[in-house]
Amino acid sequence: MKSLKRFAAGWVFFVLAGGLALAQGPSAAEKLSSRLPEGTIGFAATGGFEQLKPAFNQSSLGQLWNNPGVQAFYAQTRDAIVARIKLEIAKSGDQGAESLVSILPKLVEEIIQCPVAVGFVEVPAQDSTKMPFGVMAIVEAGKRKEKIQPLIDQIEKLAGDAIVDKTIGDMSLRTVKDSGDVPVVWGWYKDSFVLMVNNASGDWLGGLKTPSGKPSRLAGVPGYGDLFALYCDFQKIGGIVTRAAEADGKKEKRDQVRKVLDTLGLLKVQSLTARVGFSGKDMIMDKWIQVPAPQTGLFSALKPVDMKLLARTDARSMTTATWNVDLAILYDVIFKAINAVAPEAEQQDIQKAIADVETQAGIKIRNGLLASIDGSMVVQSYPSLVISEVPTGGFALVAGLKDAALFEQQINALIERFGKDLKPEVLQIRTGKLEGGQSQTFLISPALSLVQIVPNWTVADNRLILTTNPNLTTIILKQYVADKPAFASLGDDKAFQTLTAKLPSGIACFKYSDTAVSAKQVYQQLQQVWPMAMGIASGQGLALPVSLPDIQEQLKGLGKSVAYGYLDNDGLHGHYQGSGLEASAGGSVAGGAIAAAVMLPALAKAKGQSQRVVSMNNLKQIGMACHMYANDNKEEFPPNLEALVKYDLTDKVLVSPRKPANHSGPSYIYIAGQKTSSPIENILAYEEPSFAKDGMVNVLFPDGHVEAMKADKFQEALKKTYEQLGQPMPEQSKSSGDAKAPV
Repeated sequence: MKSLKRFAAGWVFFVLAGGLALAQGPSAAEKLSSRLPEGTIGFAATGGFEQLKPAFNQSSLGQLWNNPGVQAFYAQTRDAIVARIKLEIAKSGDQGAESLVSILPKLVEEIIQCPVAVGFVEVPAQDSTKMPFGVMAIVEAGKRKEKIQPLIDQIEKLAGDAIVDKTIGDMSLRTVKDSGDVPVVWGWYKDSFVLMVNNASGDWLGGLKTPSGKPSRLAGVPGYGDLFALYCDFQKIGGIVTRAAEADGKKEKRDQVRKVLDTLGLLKVQSLTARVGFSGKDMIMDKWIQVPAPQTGLFSALKPVDMKLLARTDARSMTTATWNVDLAILYDVIFKAINAVAPEAEQQDIQKAIADVETQAGIKIRNGLLASIDGSMVVQSYPSLVISEVPTGGFALVAGLKDAALFEQQINALIERFGKDLKPEVLQIRTGKLEGGQSQTFLISPALSLVQIVPNWTVADNRLILTTNPNLTTIILKQYVADKPAFASLGDDKAFQTLTAKLPSGIACFKYSDTAVSAKQVYQQLQQVWPMAMGIASGQGLALPVSLPDIQEQLKGLGKSVAYGYLDNDGLHGHYQGSGLEASAGGSVAGGAIAAAVMLPALAKAKGQSQRVVSMNNLKQIGMACHMYANDNKEEFPPNLEALVKYDLTDKVLVSPRKPANHSGPSYIYIAGQKTSSPIENILAYEEPSFAKDGMVNVLFPDGHVEAMKADKFQEALKKTYEQLGQPMPEQSKSSGDAKAPV
C-alpha cells in the first residue's frame, strides 16, 4: 500500500513538475486555462514548445541555447547525471524504479511539446474531509497522444493491479485502487489528457467539455505568446485559509492574521497575474497585483521616482536601479502592524526597547536617521576591467537626503558610540578629505580589502554617496555633484532611450542592465571555478565536460534590459523587457557561495583538491596582509614577505600543504616592486610550480584574488609580469622548485 501511495504521489509530482517546469509555449495557454473549473483559485499554464519554438529560436535566449557548444555541454552533463542515477538505482535492486527512469525522460520530451495547464480548485467544505482544495492538470496532446499513451501504459503496468478503471459520466478514466480520502483519477477526453486530485464526482470535467465563455483571467495583462502564464485569486485563497482556521478552532489566530494583513495593506490584494513571452530578440514579462485604490499600508510607502536622476548616471555602469520608498512611512506601517496584535504591555516593552537602543546609540531612528533620508535611491554596479581607476569593479549607492546635517549628525553619533569598541584587526573606521573638501569615511576590513572592497561614504549636495571603492566615490562625485556629468550618462545611451521612450507615469522602481556585460562577468567567474568543480565531480563519479562551452559571441548579442514597476488605481504593475538571462555581481557572489557550499563536503574526500584549496587560502591571506601594508605605505606593496610579520602573517601561512618533505626552498614566491595600481593581470605571488602535480599553479594577483592556473598560462603571465616590471625572468629549478626570485 505504501508503494502504491508513493507511486500516486510520484505521478502527480511528475505531471505538475515535468509538465509545468519544462513546458513552454505561446497563447494556447490562455485558451487552455479557460477549460479549468469555475472554482479555480490559481493556475499556471504554458502553450507547448512545439508552437513556441519559432519565437524562442529568434530570441537571444534561444540563440544562446542553440549554440552547438551549449547543446553538447548540456547533453554530456545530462547523460552523466542520468548514468549516475541509473547506477544508484541498479545498486538498490529496484527494477521498477529502473524502468521508470527509462520511461519518464521520453514522456517528458513529449509533454513539453504540448500546451499544459495546472489549476488549484476550491473544494466545498461538505465535499472535503482532508483537503480544502484539489488539483486539475490538462495536457492538450493533439497528435502526440499516440506517442504519450504507450508511455503512460508502461508506467501503469509497473503498478500492477493497483491501477483500476473508473467511469465518470461518459468518460472511462483510471484511478488508484483504495486511494482513500483524496482520490486521484486520470485519463483522456478526446486528445486531451486530464488528471484530477480530490474530485471524486468529476464535475470539474464540465469546463473541459464546454469551455467557459467568460473573459480570460489573464485578460488584465498583455501577452506576447505566453511562454508562461500565472494567476492567483488571493481573496478565494484567503477564504480557504479562513475556513480551515475556523475548522481547527483557531478563530482568534485567524483574526490576528487578518489585522496584520489589513494594516500592511495586503488584505485588499485581490489577485496576481503574470505573463511571459517573446517579442523578437527580447523576452517580455508583465505582472499585475490587483489592489484597488486607495492603496494603504506598504503600498503607501511607494513614491514616484524622479527619472531625472538617471540623467547623471554613468553609462559605464553594468546595472542601474532606482526606487523611491518613504522609509519613515514604512517604519510606521510595520510598527502599526505589530501593535495591531500585540497586547498593550508588549507594545510598551517594544517602545522601551527601541528607546534604550536609541539612547545607547545616541540617535533617533524614526525622527532622526529615517527622517533625514528622502527615500529616493540609485544603485549602480560597475564591471571589472572596464574603468582603469576601479579595475575590480564595484557598487555605488546614491541616496537623496531631506536633511544632510541631521543625517551626518546621526551617523557620527553611531561612529562615536560604537567605533571605539571595534578591534583594529577586524574593522577600522578612518576619515579623510576629498578634493572638494567633503569629509570621507572609510570602513577598512582585512577580509574585504583582500578583494579590493573598502566601503566608504561622503555627503555632498544633499546626497549620500556610498561605494565599495574610494576611487569610485570620486567618479560618482564628478558625475552627480559637478555642474555637468564628467562621463557619458545613461540619458545619452540610444538603447536606454529606446527602452524608456514610453514609460508610464508614477514609476516607483526602475532597473536598467547591460546584460551582455553582466553575463560576461558571470561567465568569467564560472570559468575560474569550473576546473575545480569538474575535478570534484569526477571524484564523485560524474564525468562532467572538461570546460564550459564557448558562448562569447552569443553573450555579446544579449543587449540591454529594462524593468520597472508603477502604481495606479488598479494596483501595482510590473514590466520587464530584455534577453531573459539577467545576471548581477550580487548574483555572482550568491552563486559562488552556493557552489562553495556544494563543493566543500566533497573536498573532504579528495585530499589533493583539499590541499590545493588550503594553499589558495594561504595566498589569499598573503594578499590580505599585502593590502594592509599598502594601506599604511602609500599603496606600495612590501619589499618582501618578511615585512608582513606585524600584520599577523604567521609562518604556518607561508608553508604550502603541497610542499614535499625534501623541498628546501620557499613555498610561495613573491614578486617585489609593485603597487595596488599595478596591472591587474600581473602576478604578485605564486606557489612553487613544482608542487603542482595536478598541473594547476596557485597564483595571487595585485587585486587580491587567487586563481589556479594551468602551467603554460602561468608561465606566460609570469613572463609578462617581469617584462612589465623591467626585471629579468628568474630561473626555476625543476627538481627542487627553488626559484631565484626576490622575496
